[in-house]
Amino acid sequence: VISSCQFPDRWSGSWFQKGVQDPIYIYNGTISSKGVCREVSGDKFLIESRTESCYRCVVIHEKHMNVLQYKETYCSLPNERPWLDGLCLQISGDALLYSMFRLDTVPVPCPFRGSFTFTYSRGHGECNYPVSTVHPCTDDSRMTFNFKACANVITSESREEILTCLASWKEGSTRYLVAKMEHKGTKTDDDKFRCFVYDRLQDDSGFRIAQSGDATCDGLFSAVEGSRTMKLNRVRHSHGKCQFPNWISAAERWRTLDTLLTYVFSDPNTSFHIYSSISEELMTRALCNSVNHVTDDATRLVVQSSSGCSHGFVCMEFHRRTQHILEIQEGEMRSRPTDACSSTYFNPRTNQFTTLTSSAPSTEECPLVGRYMIQSSQPQMAKFVSDDLKNTFCSEHLESGCRANDRLEFLSECSTERSAKSFQCHGSWRENETYYLIASALRTRRRYCIVFTEDDKTLRFSGSPSECLRNIKLGRDGFIAFSLSGKSLCSDTNGSSRHSWLLLTILAILLTMFPSLIRGVANLECV
Repeated sequence: VISSCQFPDRWSGSWFQKGVQDPIYIYNGTISSKGVCREVSGDKFLIESRTESCYRCVVIHEKHMNVLQYKETYCSLPNERPWLDGLCLQISGDALLYSMFRLDTVPVPCPFRGSFTFTYSRGHGECNYPVSTVHPCTDDSRMTFNFKACANVITSESREEILTCLASWKEGSTRYLVAKMEHKGTKTDDDKFRCFVYDRLQDDSGFRIAQSGDATCDGLFSAVEGSRTMKLNRVRHSHGKCQFPNWISAAERWRTLDTLLTYVFSDPNTSFHIYSSISEELMTRALCNSVNHVTDDATRLVVQSSSGCSHGFVCMEFHRRTQHILEIQEGEMRSRPTDACSSTYFNPRTNQFTTLTSSAPSTEECPLVGRYMIQSSQPQMAKFVSDDLKNTFCSEHLESGCRANDRLEFLSECSTERSAKSFQCHGSWRENETYYLIASALRTRRRYCIVFTEDDKTLRFSGSPSECLRNIKLGRDGFIAFSLSGKSLCSDTNGSSRHSWLLLTILAILLTMFPSLIRGVANLECV
């Protein structure tokens, strides 16, 4: 039976309450743990419990879309439905305050952001040395609290706790926060849900925070009294001391070769963020900490990095390849900046490269000029340029800089079909005797890094759509790999084509001017 008394639609869903084993469901006029609503007056609800055959007044206050608090009367056993306002008068001022927290909800941004140092107390002295730290996660709704143990405080312990903010509101001058505090010892929602009262320090240098001892807000009234109290002091970063190379344009949006990640540098170049190009979710925050080594085309720095809730210092080396292409080598994350660029955690010979291109790189002249043939009875290039290969005998070649100086073309001419895949060159560089070229397919705009060497007219060639491959067998390894030989000039190919076209044109003119030649040719065919 649907009740005429309805709860607000925004309350619908599942809720947690301390001491209640199963989730509480609110839907239309029913609260699963209480009963059915029979009458409503403002924030007062008359609830009939069918299991107990009684009525109670429940006064519900919505503190936040994710937090409901209520007080209630005992369940009376009247002969008939009681008068709502009269029943609600039985709720005393010191009646227990119950809190319900929404389950399976989207977190909210935390009311305090940034990095902090903090001291804390559980009522047996303040733990202030070594100092504890707070770091933001990449998601604004999460923060990492690193508690340190103090030798002279018996209730202190070393532990990492991740705070996920679910709701915040203000009552008078008091600010409240509901969050989940999760660590290795938390298993149930009773362990995780906590209520906080917080306020700003007078000089705006940080916050005072008091935390409840259980999954309720009852008895929590100030930021200096709670099961655990903390004093957070903001860490100020000096952005002027360290900057990323000035040849990295903050006006550009830099993308990985596979375009899955986007790097956005600040202006001035003191930090950058990495986003998912698909969901636009923030993946990593990076802040320049110190410069380690600088050359004309490479800069090594220590970067303060946050990915998810992992925080630390990373050594990064930025390589300038062209105006629109750069590469990054990244070491292991360490807790201390002085360790990040040590040879133990950063090795430029073995660390992988991440190749970035600007969102709209200009085209440049291809480093190869000429025509190269593949001498093989089995098709190699055809599998790359054609999705539905049916032939097994093909003539394959590569043309670079022939049709246009920024054009690279793979051509496969089989017995019944001719396939081609054309690329535009965006920039290249040389490392020792190896060349690296960034090019994009004309039809799909998919970008590739093509790696090649050339000696004695033999071109060994490998390519990848995700990275510039190092330490590989060129011509054998990679997403695409060929060995080509028989180099000829573009003009040789074009000249032979023009020569064939000229002969056909002359023959057509002669046949038109001298019809007897046609009859002669016909007679020859009859013979």
